[in-house]
Amino acid sequence: MKARRVLRESNEALKEAFGPENQRGCCQKFEEKHGLQVAKEHLSVESSSTWKRDELDDIIAEAIREKDDIPCIEFPRVNRFARNLEAACYYFGLLRKNELVVAFAFEEYIIDGHTSPMKALQLLIDAYQADQDGRIMKHSMHGGQDKLAEIAHEVPAGMVIWPFDYMPKRIYGKMVTGKPSKNAERAAWVVKWVEWVLDEGASISNVCWRMNQAHVPTPRQTRHWKAAAKEWHRSNITDIPAKPATTGGVFLERQGLPERGVPTNHKR
Repeated sequence: MKARRVLRESNEALKEAFGPENQRGCCQKFEEKHGLQVAKEHLSVESSSTWKRDELDDIIAEAIREKDDIPCIEFPRVNRFARNLEAACYYFGLLRKNELVVAFAFEEYIIDGHTSPMKALQLLIDAYQADQDGRIMKHSMHGGQDKLAEIAHEVPAGMVIWPFDYMPKRIYGKMVTGKPSKNAERAAWVVKWVEWVLDEGASISNVCWRMNQAHVPTPRQTRHWKAAAKEWHRSNITDIPAKPATTGGVFLERQGLPERGVPTNHKR
């Protein structure tokens, strides 16, 4: 049976762990065991924890159009398919409603019209586990960032803050912590924002307009920094200066100063 292989990674920089090459190897063993012939392969670079899955939507739409020629769609494992339980149910239902055979290599599932209800239930259990794992990872990552900055006076290399540059997130497959180094050009723009607002009375929207008019490259569009935004938005201007690493909050304690905020006699 012909199959469409779908690989996925959250970020194109992540090559280790269960990255595209390992996913492909897992799928190849499964295909050989079950007699699947890969007619097409897709590589999606997007998060599986959200509903916004433009690349997966396009792949599934193509799979539905070509189902007579390629009746099977294969994923390396359930958590590469979705880390959002509701999205997993929606996409799985969409595929089966259109009579596509759905396969998962790592779990060795092949789900078609003859599959027992228990096998489909097991898939949903695995999807639920992937959902919970994703929530735990997200909570741990976001909760640990400020903690690491507060205790170790370091910022995780995966925590991208616009005025800084970082060491690589991974070195030889090991997670590393990189101390931030100031990017002078971008830091200078942040200083300009403050001057525009405090000295000229500019609004946040006006600051965005000035940045767009100057064609300054934008930061990423989401908290997870997956893709470049097309233009500057209010959230960029308000969020970036509020980061402890930007304000120097993580170092203030060494000087015997308050961790955050401005002096009470400062004229806003």
